Amino acid sequence: MKYLLLLIFVGFCSSLSASAPADTVLTGKWQVTNQEESSLFFFNPDGYAGMVYESDTIGGKEYDIEGVKYAMKYKVNYKTKPMQMDLLIYKKATMQLVNTMPAIFEFLPTGGMKLMINYSENKRPAFFMQESTLLLDRAK
Repeated sequence: MKYLLLLIFVGFCSSLSASAPADTVLTGKWQVTNQEESSLFFFNPDGYAGMVYESDTIGGKEYDIEGVKYAMKYKVNYKTKPMQMDLLIYKKATMQLVNTMPAIFEFLPTGGMKLMINYSENKRPAFFMQESTLLLDRAK
């Protein structure tokens, strides 16, 4: 009986540690490597996300578009394959959700990540299409 309880406890602990690293791996800055333009994504531990394209930042706790302030957060489902992410855009003044950009992503054996975001429709991509998939490496 003690052996069975020990196996259950070890299995439970390993499932906890198996899910924790994904959050740790995702947070931080990611440089897009398969585009000519310089762009970067960031995923903060507090749930805010954003994109830096050349010198413009879109996202984070506060950004401005034509005089209106917005915030961008992210939500992740690590249990699906490929994993799912929603980039959520809120009007800063009311924190009212105004847009969702559904995405899929997966971590690569090289330590990088591939990411496909549907910017225009509220429909999650079902699979990675080469011409629309971003390849990212952790930014230094």
